[in-house]
Amino acid sequence: MKYQRDEGELLLDPFLYRQLVGSLTRPDISYIVHLVSKFMQSPRHLHLAAVRRIVRYLIRSPTRGLFFSYTIYS
Repeated sequence: MKYQRDEGELLLDPFLYRQLVGSLTRPDISYIVHLVSKFMQSPRHLHLAAVRRIVRYLIRSPTRGLFFSYTIYS
């Protein structure tokens, strides 16, 4: 789904939105975090719903993610 900057009603207090987006750090969701971080200046209710959907995904999939193996070359 494409989100627009001027779509929907503005959030009265964008603090929760900024706090949630700032706390998303898993590497497997970096692209979607980049997309929602574009709306940090003027987040809207639709953008907050998208961030909540990301958080629900993270809660339901705690063991998923990228695996980086550690290999020692000698």
